[in-house]
Amino acid sequence: MPGLANRPKKIAILGGGIASLSAAYQLTNRPGWKKDYDLTLYQLGWRVGGKGASGRNREHNDRIEEHGLHVWFGCYDESFKMLRTSYEELARSPGCPIRSVEEAFDGVDTTPYMEHIGDQWLHWPVEFPPNALTPGEGPGNLSAWQHVLQLIHWVELAFETGFERSPASSTAVHHVPDWLEKIVPSPETEPSRYGSHRYLSRLTRLVHELPEDAHAHLPHHHHGILWLTDQVRGWFHRETRDLLTKDDDLRRIAIGIDLAITIARGFVADGVLIHGYKAIDGEDTRAWLERHGAHDFSVWSAPIRALYDLCFAYVDGDLDQPNFSAGSSLHVVMRIAFEYKGHVVYEMNAGMGDVVIAPIYQALAKRGVKFEYFRRVEKLELSADKKSIECVRIARQVDLLGDTYEPLHDFQGLPCFPSTPLVEQIRDGSKLKGINLESKWSGWTDVGRADIHAGVDFDEIVLGISLAGLETICEDLRCDSDWVALLDGMGTVQTAGVQLWMSRGLTELGWTQPPLPIDAGPEPLDVWADRSAIMHFENWPPIHGPKSLQYLCGPLPGSFYEQPSSDLEVPEIAQEEVDQLTTRWLEEQSQVLWPTLTGENGFDWDSLYAPGLTTDGDRLGAQYVRANIDPSERYVMSLAGTGHLRFKQGQTGFKNLVVTGDWTHTSWNAGCIESAVLSGIHAAEAIAKKTGHGEPERGFFAKLLHRLWKIVRGLF
Repeated sequence: MPGLANRPKKIAILGGGIASLSAAYQLTNRPGWKKDYDLTLYQLGWRVGGKGASGRNREHNDRIEEHGLHVWFGCYDESFKMLRTSYEELARSPGCPIRSVEEAFDGVDTTPYMEHIGDQWLHWPVEFPPNALTPGEGPGNLSAWQHVLQLIHWVELAFETGFERSPASSTAVHHVPDWLEKIVPSPETEPSRYGSHRYLSRLTRLVHELPEDAHAHLPHHHHGILWLTDQVRGWFHRETRDLLTKDDDLRRIAIGIDLAITIARGFVADGVLIHGYKAIDGEDTRAWLERHGAHDFSVWSAPIRALYDLCFAYVDGDLDQPNFSAGSSLHVVMRIAFEYKGHVVYEMNAGMGDVVIAPIYQALAKRGVKFEYFRRVEKLELSADKKSIECVRIARQVDLLGDTYEPLHDFQGLPCFPSTPLVEQIRDGSKLKGINLESKWSGWTDVGRADIHAGVDFDEIVLGISLAGLETICEDLRCDSDWVALLDGMGTVQTAGVQLWMSRGLTELGWTQPPLPIDAGPEPLDVWADRSAIMHFENWPPIHGPKSLQYLCGPLPGSFYEQPSSDLEVPEIAQEEVDQLTTRWLEEQSQVLWPTLTGENGFDWDSLYAPGLTTDGDRLGAQYVRANIDPSERYVMSLAGTGHLRFKQGQTGFKNLVVTGDWTHTSWNAGCIESAVLSGIHAAEAIAKKTGHGEPERGFFAKLLHRLWKIVRGLF
């Protein structure tokens, strides 16, 4: 057809999670992008955001309802960069209560654990000093060697803080073999009194004298690091064994030192410095720590349990089956601990759909991205030669009264997604009452078809649907062995999200610490945060409304997603299960956090805000207790030995197919916002390369650096 080659490439983005939004954002980041691309995003139901979507329940005081507890870490550079630009482009009016990233988030410098010692639960505060950096700006990621330097530096500071005045072991000696003496000679005067300090001082000098580029290190340098870390840790284990259950502060410092030394040692021994974190992907984190000599008390300590809890790292939600790849988990830890900017954690000042998803959606719509809501992707069909996608089978869930669906409604000047569709825009919208169009088991009869075809409706596809949702959609792609390995080998887990509006304030609940997110709490709802601060963005009675809002989340045992869509009882059964789990937790574990709510008669159910309701079940039913069982809602796991199964975004085995999501390969390889955003960036880069439009521009400075690099490379 004449002129066909010169028309904009039609890009069909399937799914509206944060990875898909990121891909659309990157593809439209270049001025004049419309001459290159024609972007349409197809989304199930009435909103975008994926697992990060939240809604306002207009029938219940416009309360915020989310999939679970979301926090952003200060190392989420690309996520903050995208969100900041979105707010800037929107230039919201002064009447909008959230107009910038700074208004959307509050920084947090403490991330406590709960620690179970004997028969007691203890509060373990963990402080991260704020810095002057801004997320999304400034220096990039640290290398694995820089992570080692940070670990050794932290050990030195912690040792001086906790053990400078501890008695020396009578057996402490300081012998250094001749080969090591040649690498790091002893100074004329040892800088410390005790043997372990002497070993530690040599270790510190050695690592700081080595080149920044680990490829320039020699084998004997790494042998020296291993020998010295073993000496430091060996002495340390002997000196601190009696402190592990007697002194809370020293025990926690001891655990931190033990873990830091072990991780640094393991990175050197297993080649992480040269080959990256994929070198230790094949082992579970606890097994890896044990192999490198960590104390058993450290391996099963609160910080390690917090790591598993944070990422729901339990096979089938079973707490007896923890599984988290050492490569993925430890890379996440290094970035959170050593690469944060400003504050280690940022809490949102409303729901995630309000402060993150809505502004990104609005910015994309303003740029010219088209959104097709109520489009349920059913299947990707291959071409006759099985080398590309020929057709995408899509069901049209509803008919609209107008040409497009406008998904946002205004609450106190803030654009928000509702918890249910805006039926006033839908033909026969009243029939949707009680129907969940986001559910596999909705029982809803689609009104028609919206299939799209290669060469007509799309030139390239960006598949942004979450991993567990691909099982039926990508059935035809199983002709490729890599797809078989991906779909059968990677894991997902269903989760529970609980929001409780309470008739008592946080101090009345008995919590005596600041209202900070808590990890490694009582199982199975092991992550908790007081989110009372966001209630001013909800529409409660000013006097007789709730006094606090509590979020809890954790793994939910089972695999409901395997049940056929024809089994319409699945959502009800899952809801009963998550209700029972929450009830047991409230009755048996809640006193750990809220001691005033449990007395001789058990949990005080009247503390749940539910005017007019009297039974325990009804009062719980008035809260928001959610079973995340739908395929697209399940959390993507980083199981040991599965990193190699993850696709790079443009390497799918099919000519016109690019993938994106936190199940694909990024530098994170863990379920989080930053991983999804990075995947979207890589997907956009793959599309740009395939369509001959080069890498999407990511700002003036990125463009300038790229040009300078080309000039320098040309000189040599």
